[in-house]
Amino acid sequence: MFGKLLKYEFKFVGKWYFALYILSLIISIMLGVWIKGVGLLNNRIYDSVYFSLGAFLLIMSIMFIFAGILLSTLIIIIRQFYKNLFSREGYLTLTLPVSTHQIILSKLTAAIIWSIMSGLAICFSIFFILLPSINQESIRYFLENAKLYFPPIDSALLLLSWTVVSFIARILMIYFAIAIGQLFDNYRILLSFVAYCILAILIGTFSSYFNLFISDQWHLHLILNNILSAVQLVVFYFGSYAIIKYKINLQ
Repeated sequence: MFGKLLKYEFKFVGKWYFALYILSLIISIMLGVWIKGVGLLNNRIYDSVYFSLGAFLLIMSIMFIFAGILLSTLIIIIRQFYKNLFSREGYLTLTLPVSTHQIILSKLTAAIIWSIMSGLAICFSIFFILLPSINQESIRYFLENAKLYFPPIDSALLLLSWTVVSFIARILMIYFAIAIGQLFDNYRILLSFVAYCILAILIGTFSSYFNLFISDQWHLHLILNNILSAVQLVVFYFGSYAIIKYKINLQ
């Protein structure tokens, strides 16, 4: 049944969303070829109005598409959670023969997959922009100095785990804020936004104050932030679960 829930999440994502990925790759390839082509031509082309206009349009296009991908992903995460649980669709969702845990986990899994796809689309786009300008010399330089760009393996693993756990915690914080907002009868969307802002301020203030004491100890900093992110993840998950399970207020 969990698989069916997950399939349902992807079924209602419009084709336009995936078209953004394709469009970003196409424009990135065009921009990469443009940059490479300019490098092979006379430097006077840099003073050309056509070059300036073309470069401006391509760069602005790819920036708008990147912003569109990120914003669309955020909107889908928020919309699917709110619409499927706290709107009229919530009556249907909550009558399905599945547990509250399965409902939350299916939406969380879909949100993670959408976010990964968006991140990969942006990374591949940047890669295609740089690819035409990459040569053997730049590759050799990177390989020879690779150690300068990457932390030690233990720190790298801690950094990776912190990134993953904190990212999941941020998604669950959105869910928790939406769940808090629906406890009220009026202005539910506005109050969800207010709840999110309050949570973000509290976490940001506590983290900043906490990190002041360990700012010069990078390894300890990573360990403790992993723990803090894990605590946030658990609190936001079970907070959302408790509200959906025992305090849901459908309209």
